Amino acid sequence: MKLFIAYAAFLSINVQAYHVCMIYPDDSPYDAGFGGCETYAPGSANFEFCEIHRDDDEIPARLACLECGSCIIDSASPSSSPSTLPSSSPSETPSCVFYPEDSPYMAGFGGCENYAPGMRSNPFCGEDEDENGVRANEACMECGDCIDQAPSFSPSPPPICVLYSDESPFNAGFGFCDTYAPGTRNNPSCGKDTDENGVRADEACEECGKCNDPQPSLPSFSPS
Repeated sequence: MKLFIAYAAFLSINVQAYHVCMIYPDDSPYDAGFGGCETYAPGSANFEFCEIHRDDDEIPARLACLECGSCIIDSASPSSSPSTLPSSSPSETPSCVFYPEDSPYMAGFGGCENYAPGMRSNPFCGEDEDENGVRANEACMECGDCIDQAPSFSPSPPPICVLYSDESPFNAGFGFCDTYAPGTRNNPSCGKDTDENGVRADEACEECGKCNDPQPSLPSFSPS
């Protein structure tokens, strides 16, 4: 009994020797296995164990928790406590993989707008991949993991369509260029149908979307 009273007196004396509380980061607070520092406040369940409870580093609660009343928080001076974890600066947000407007990112579940917060594909930002193996969160700003970037290169313009005269227009045997427009019967064959001169429809017909209509000043192609 006398030993207990002497020990209690020793604690009461040392309680008056205030020191700076050891600093623990917010994402890894002091924990001796019985609850956070708030449980060591006067009147709380662990207050009487401020000296007894110790964490994995053998730090008693009274040296880490302001609630015990044995230490103070000194915000004016940086702590040199070994328990203070070095703060790391947040990494810079990477730029999104660039896709041109005429060939946007597509993983088979819709464009980038479908990966915006609240949209059906947003939960799959880190899973959906396109045919190039690029994940949605690497290409779509809407996912929030990358920032949109200006194109780092200027895409080359489509080549000039082979010019045919009005009197002798392109015809691979399945119809003129107007039959190769999107939605028409020959459009799926733009890269296959070839005329007797070896010119494919997508090389002569602007309707295929692979070449630009030549200027009138360009020399016309005269089939032999």
